[in-house]
Amino acid sequence: MSTLSYLMAFAVALALSMLIIPVMIRFAPALGMLDEPDERKVHAHPIPRVGGIGIVVGSLIPLYFILGVAEPQHMYFFWGALVLLVFGAWDDSCELGHYIKFIGQFLAVVPLVYLGDIYVTHLPLMGLEPISDTAGRLFTVVALIGMINAMNHSDGLDGLAGGESLLSLGCLIYLAYLGGGDELVLIGLATVGGVFGFLRFNSHPARIFMGDSGSQFLGFVLGYVAIDLTQNVNPALSPAIPALILGLPVADIIAVLAQRAYQKMNWFKATKNHIHHRLLEVGFDHYSSVVVIYAVHAALVLSALALGYAGDGLILSIYLGVCVVIFGLLGLAARSDWTVGSASGETWVSRLVQSRTGQAVIVGWPMLIVRIGLPLVLVGTSLAVDAVPIDFTMGSSLLLLGMLATIVMPSMRSTINRAAIYIAVGFIVFLCEISPSPFYLEWAFLEKTVYAILAAMVAMGVRYERNRFFTVTPMDFLVVVGVIVVGFMSELEVQQYYIDVVLIKMIILYYGCELIIATRKKAFDILWFGVAISLSVITFKGFIAL
Repeated sequence: MSTLSYLMAFAVALALSMLIIPVMIRFAPALGMLDEPDERKVHAHPIPRVGGIGIVVGSLIPLYFILGVAEPQHMYFFWGALVLLVFGAWDDSCELGHYIKFIGQFLAVVPLVYLGDIYVTHLPLMGLEPISDTAGRLFTVVALIGMINAMNHSDGLDGLAGGESLLSLGCLIYLAYLGGGDELVLIGLATVGGVFGFLRFNSHPARIFMGDSGSQFLGFVLGYVAIDLTQNVNPALSPAIPALILGLPVADIIAVLAQRAYQKMNWFKATKNHIHHRLLEVGFDHYSSVVVIYAVHAALVLSALALGYAGDGLILSIYLGVCVVIFGLLGLAARSDWTVGSASGETWVSRLVQSRTGQAVIVGWPMLIVRIGLPLVLVGTSLAVDAVPIDFTMGSSLLLLGMLATIVMPSMRSTINRAAIYIAVGFIVFLCEISPSPFYLEWAFLEKTVYAILAAMVAMGVRYERNRFFTVTPMDFLVVVGVIVVGFMSELEVQQYYIDVVLIKMIILYYGCELIIATRKKAFDILWFGVAISLSVITFKGFIAL
């Protein structure tokens, strides 16, 4: 499978998710898909829970056109995802009971296991001998439904379920790539694109929730990829490694069910004893609670990368040890009434930023450099492309036509231009990496300096922009972790170029674009012209080469 397929799956899923979600927000009240506040929830106003529709539809459309449904496992993967979408959206609209939700989950999982032949054959601590097909299929049905519900119950704070999914998917994608599981890489990247598109609307304070349609889909994808990876694509991996990859959501739901059973409560009655609730109770705020969970989950996931071929006993010991420490500390804090202390104070940096001189130097100049420099970087990068393949030529021309069409369609201007800009950035950076011109190669030593300056200016703009339209969120924590990890994964070399370089450049440019879009209309016009010129250059170079 080509790297272009990977990039297209991610970019199209991202764009579709960002296009679908604003439309669904408008229709949410009419569809009854609003999450009303109650004593168990942490939000105070009704919030649309239609984000999952954007995630699922955005992820499945590129997968359908690239993967198709010729293979039974692909057919039943799509079947399961669509069943969960229907039942999830139904529940988001009118609050189905637990038993109807379980019926939907069984309808999604059973065909995949029994007709698509995706099931567990080897269990941890049971040696090399496979278990029977009957036991393996039954275990897989239970495990997949458990994972679906684990992600569903972890969706309790803004950005939490989506962020945990991204961390787990990143690990699964990497291990699948090393094991030659191209189809799993594709599924993972498309899902990541859908989640990224959603998280920009879900960062605290959230404008939208993913609802059951999104959380159940994410649990289904994570379970499917983990099983296929460890049982079929790379059986040399320890069968215990999914415990680390799937991390806290599984441990959390097991701990919650154990508490309910111990207290003789209804297993299916929603309570406030999930890990995120317990962090809030001991004094962590919303943002800090999410970041703490991200950090623990990231530690488990990174351990999975290092211990993929280790013994089952070691892996399970580490996983159980981390879980015991986390839940033990939370229990101890609750019994002793311990809470997190807080302190407030103004630093010399904040005083400087509030001053007129500080605003000009720390805020004004970085923003000016980003607003002017980023479009120039895009135009310069497009000029540095040597050859443009036909598919990129057609794609760039369609993006350009879409942007031009918004001149006479003002109602769709923001949505179409935003999606076009994000896809165009991916096109331009990727093309320059795979087909640089001789002129670019001579001056390539300047590129790192340019991107370093741009990254520094974007970081200062994000941190100190005076109107605070763009705020740092827990998702930005994920991005930083991802960039650092990818930067050290030299194995991701693909066809003589490095996907990590492409990702780092794209992330810097994406944050810069988001910062520009979130601040001033005139700056957005400059970005619009820069992207339009860049696409024109790419399209022209592609057509003259035909």
